[in-house]
This record gives sequence, structure tokens and C-alpha cells, in this order.
Amino acid sequence: MKKQFIKPCAICGSTRIDIKREIITPFEIGDDKVRVWAFCRNCGQRGLSAVGRLTEKEGEDAAIRLWNNV
Repeated sequence: MKKQFIKPCAICGSTRIDIKREIITPFEIGDDKVRVWAFCRNCGQRGLSAVGRLTEKEGEDAAIRLWNNV
């Protein structure tokens, strides 16, 4: 599957964009409720968060979609 394209930072133009994942509520292994977001490593700009029981791939895709649509 093709990796999703992530846009540069709208504030500083940097392409140094990372995805962060934080466990909110631990459940059974692989079924944690998480918060996932994209952020710029250059200026610290943070995108909107996706929250839910998301796999790593689902979370990354959601964070990138939210980052690209802002």
C-alpha cells in the first residue's frame, strides 16, 4: 500500500513532520484508546488529534488527513 503524502507545515514550510501517539485508556493488548496527531519538529505547530481505538496505521492515516486538511 502506498504511504500517504503529508504536506509541509503551513506555518514555517518545514517538511520535518512527525506523528505522535499517546495511550489515553489502556485496554487489552492492541485495543487501547489512543490520541494521535501530527506536529512540526521545526516550529512546534500541532495538528488536530484523532481519538479512538485506532491501530497504528489507522491512527497515522487519520493524523495525516487532519494535518493535510487544516
